[in-house]
Amino acid sequence: MQSRDVTVIRYADDIVVLARSKRAAMRLLATSRTYLENKLRLKMNTQKSKVVSVVAQKHFKFLGFAMGKNGNGVYIRVHRQSLVKAKRRLKELTSRRQGRNARQVMENVKVYIRGWIGYFYVADMKRILQSWNEWLRRRLRMYIWKQWKKPRTKV
Repeated sequence: MQSRDVTVIRYADDIVVLARSKRAAMRLLATSRTYLENKLRLKMNTQKSKVVSVVAQKHFKFLGFAMGKNGNGVYIRVHRQSLVKAKRRLKELTSRRQGRNARQVMENVKVYIRGWIGYFYVADMKRILQSWNEWLRRRLRMYIWKQWKKPRTKV
Protein backbone atom coordinates (compact mmCIF):
# COMPACT_ATOMS: atom_id res chain seq x y z
CA MET A 1 0.00 0.00 0.00
CA GLN A 2 2.98 2.27 0.46
CA SER A 3 3.79 1.89 -3.21
CA ARG A 4 0.26 3.11 -4.02
CA ASP A 5 0.68 6.08 -1.63
CA VAL A 6 -2.24 4.99 0.58
CA THR A 7 -2.21 5.56 4.32
CA VAL A 8 -3.11 2.54 6.44
CA ILE A 9 -3.57 2.56 10.18
CA ARG A 10 -3.36 -0.79 11.94
CA TYR A 11 -3.83 -1.54 15.62
CA ALA A 12 -4.12 -5.19 16.69
CA ASP A 13 -6.88 -6.58 14.43
CA ASP A 14 -8.35 -3.24 13.30
CA ILE A 15 -7.43 -1.71 9.96
CA VAL A 16 -8.37 1.73 8.68
CA VAL A 17 -7.65 2.55 5.05
CA LEU A 18 -7.42 6.23 4.06
CA ALA A 19 -7.68 6.49 0.29
CA ARG A 20 -8.61 9.15 -2.23
CA SER A 21 -11.89 7.49 -3.14
CA LYS A 22 -14.23 5.16 -1.30
CA ARG A 23 -14.16 2.60 -4.10
CA ALA A 24 -10.36 2.41 -4.08
CA ALA A 25 -10.31 2.11 -0.30
CA MET A 26 -12.90 -0.70 -0.37
CA ARG A 27 -10.79 -2.57 -2.91
CA LEU A 28 -7.65 -2.11 -0.81
CA LEU A 29 -9.43 -3.25 2.35
CA ALA A 30 -10.64 -6.40 0.57
CA THR A 31 -7.16 -7.23 -0.74
CA SER A 32 -5.58 -6.62 2.65
CA ARG A 33 -8.20 -8.86 4.26
CA THR A 34 -7.48 -11.71 1.85
CA TYR A 35 -3.73 -11.23 2.37
CA LEU A 36 -4.01 -11.23 6.17
CA GLU A 37 -6.43 -14.14 6.42
CA ASN A 38 -5.14 -16.42 3.64
CA LYS A 39 -1.41 -15.73 3.51
CA LEU A 40 -0.58 -14.75 7.11
CA ARG A 41 -3.45 -16.71 8.73
CA LEU A 42 -4.50 -13.76 10.90
CA LYS A 43 -8.06 -12.77 11.76
CA MET A 44 -9.22 -9.29 10.84
CA ASN A 45 -11.96 -7.62 12.89
CA THR A 46 -14.54 -6.71 10.26
CA GLN A 47 -16.70 -4.59 12.59
CA LYS A 48 -13.87 -2.22 13.50
CA SER A 49 -12.00 -2.27 10.21
CA LYS A 50 -13.36 0.41 7.92
CA VAL A 51 -12.83 2.57 4.91
CA VAL A 52 -12.49 6.32 5.25
CA SER A 53 -12.22 8.81 2.44
CA VAL A 54 -9.57 11.49 2.85
CA VAL A 55 -12.13 14.09 1.80
CA ALA A 56 -14.82 12.99 4.30
CA GLN A 57 -12.81 12.67 7.51
CA LYS A 58 -15.53 14.06 9.73
CA HIS A 59 -16.81 10.59 10.62
CA PHE A 60 -13.37 9.05 11.17
CA LYS A 61 -12.83 7.71 14.70
CA PHE A 62 -9.98 5.42 15.65
CA LEU A 63 -8.96 4.67 19.24
CA GLY A 64 -10.66 7.90 20.39
CA PHE A 65 -8.93 10.11 17.83
CA ALA A 66 -10.30 11.92 14.80
CA MET A 67 -8.80 13.97 12.02
CA GLY A 68 -9.54 17.58 11.23
CA LYS A 69 -8.75 20.01 8.45
CA ASN A 70 -7.68 23.62 8.65
CA GLY A 71 -5.69 26.05 6.53
CA ASN A 72 -2.42 24.28 7.35
CA GLY A 73 -3.68 20.83 6.35
CA VAL A 74 -4.86 17.75 8.20
CA TYR A 75 -4.30 17.40 11.95
CA ILE A 76 -5.12 14.92 14.72
CA ARG A 77 -7.75 15.84 17.28
CA VAL A 78 -9.74 14.15 20.03
CA HIS A 79 -13.04 12.73 18.79
CA ARG A 80 -16.25 14.34 20.01
CA GLN A 81 -17.45 11.15 21.74
CA SER A 82 -14.19 10.87 23.69
CA LEU A 83 -14.57 14.47 24.85
CA VAL A 84 -18.14 13.87 25.99
CA LYS A 85 -17.10 10.74 27.86
CA ALA A 86 -14.22 12.51 29.61
CA LYS A 87 -16.38 15.48 30.59
CA ARG A 88 -19.03 13.13 31.97
CA ARG A 89 -16.35 11.43 34.08
CA LEU A 90 -15.07 14.79 35.36
CA LYS A 91 -18.64 15.72 36.26
CA GLU A 92 -18.91 12.53 38.32
CA LEU A 93 -15.60 13.24 40.05
CA THR A 94 -16.68 16.77 41.01
CA SER A 95 -20.21 15.87 42.03
CA ARG A 96 -21.27 17.82 45.13
CA ARG A 97 -23.01 14.89 46.80
CA GLN A 98 -19.83 12.91 47.51
CA GLY A 99 -19.14 14.26 50.98
CA ARG A 100 -15.38 14.12 50.50
CA ASN A 101 -12.66 16.58 51.32
CA ALA A 102 -12.14 19.10 48.50
CA ARG A 103 -8.43 18.28 48.36
CA GLN A 104 -9.23 14.60 47.79
CA VAL A 105 -11.61 15.53 44.97
CA MET A 106 -8.93 17.75 43.40
CA GLU A 107 -6.41 14.91 43.65
CA ASN A 108 -8.82 12.49 41.92
CA VAL A 109 -9.44 15.04 39.15
CA LYS A 110 -5.70 15.61 38.75
CA VAL A 111 -4.99 11.88 38.43
CA TYR A 112 -7.75 11.44 35.84
CA ILE A 113 -6.71 14.45 33.74
CA ARG A 114 -3.05 13.44 33.85
CA GLY A 115 -3.90 10.00 32.46
CA TRP A 116 -6.29 11.44 29.86
CA ILE A 117 -3.74 13.96 28.60
CA GLY A 118 -1.07 11.26 28.61
CA TYR A 119 -3.19 9.22 26.21
CA PHE A 120 -4.31 12.10 23.93
CA TYR A 121 -1.07 14.14 24.02
CA VAL A 122 -0.55 13.94 20.24
CA ALA A 123 -3.93 15.57 19.56
CA ASP A 124 -4.51 19.26 19.09
CA MET A 125 -6.60 20.27 22.14
CA LYS A 126 -5.34 23.58 23.51
CA ARG A 127 -8.69 25.37 23.35
CA ILE A 128 -10.54 22.39 24.81
CA LEU A 129 -8.22 22.25 27.81
CA GLN A 130 -8.56 26.00 28.37
CA SER A 131 -12.34 25.75 28.43
CA TRP A 132 -12.15 22.69 30.71
CA ASN A 133 -9.88 24.65 33.04
CA GLU A 134 -12.50 27.38 33.45
CA TRP A 135 -15.28 24.84 33.83
CA LEU A 136 -13.38 22.75 36.42
CA ARG A 137 -12.47 25.80 38.49
CA ARG A 138 -16.13 26.73 38.66
CA ARG A 139 -17.08 23.16 39.60
CA LEU A 140 -14.48 23.08 42.38
CA ARG A 141 -15.62 26.47 43.70
CA MET A 142 -19.15 25.11 43.70
CA TYR A 143 -17.95 22.01 45.59
CA ILE A 144 -16.26 24.09 48.30
CA TRP A 145 -19.23 26.48 48.51
CA LYS A 146 -21.55 23.52 49.16
CA GLN A 147 -19.34 22.34 52.03
CA TRP A 148 -19.49 25.69 53.79
CA LYS A 149 -22.70 25.31 55.76
CA LYS A 150 -22.86 28.49 57.82
CA PRO A 151 -23.59 31.87 56.24
CA ARG A 152 -20.73 33.36 58.29
CA THR A 153 -18.24 31.12 56.53
CA LYS A 154 -19.63 32.00 53.11
CA VAL A 155 -19.30 35.70 53.81
